[in-house]
Amino acid sequence: TTKVDFTQNPTVTSNRDLYAKAVTPTPSDSFLEDLNADGKVTLMGRDDWDEFVANASAVQPGQRIELGEDINLGGKSYQAIQFEGDFNGNNHKIYNGTFTPNGSDCGMFAKIDSTQKIVNLTLEDITASSLLTTNVGILAGQVYGGEGIRDKCLVQNVHVKNCTVTGRNAGGLV
Repeated sequence: TTKVDFTQNPTVTSNRDLYAKAVTPTPSDSFLEDLNADGKVTLMGRDDWDEFVANASAVQPGQRIELGEDINLGGKSYQAIQFEGDFNGNNHKIYNGTFTPNGSDCGMFAKIDSTQKIVNLTLEDITASSLLTTNVGILAGQVYGGEGIRDKCLVQNVHVKNCTVTGRNAGGLV
């Protein structure tokens, strides 16, 4: 058997048995390392989602969370997420889950601040419910619009389908 060194751009002129060593990319050590290195993290499945939820409070304004595929929450219940970054669903959906209150707000996100962008997302078969909390919505319990004309959050191309919301001040989206 003749070995061919492909790093030298060889020309193979006859039939040969070629062998290659498969190299599997290794994931980085953590969600936070990816976020700090690239300013964004793409979530690929519920394990990534759970890591995002566990580290959401560390996401800073200007950093972005993206979906790389639909996320099935598997009927699991999560406390409303507190985070300050942007969220791009890339036209994917998050489905089959429940969000419980975080302070006085209940939804996928507890609050959306005036600097945040939440775009291109569908929430399906989601429940946000609390009779004890002040503000309940499927996407967020509360949205802060800011005071200046440029201090406005952006919620664009976000859809809810077959969702249930219950609370004192309840809205379908926010």
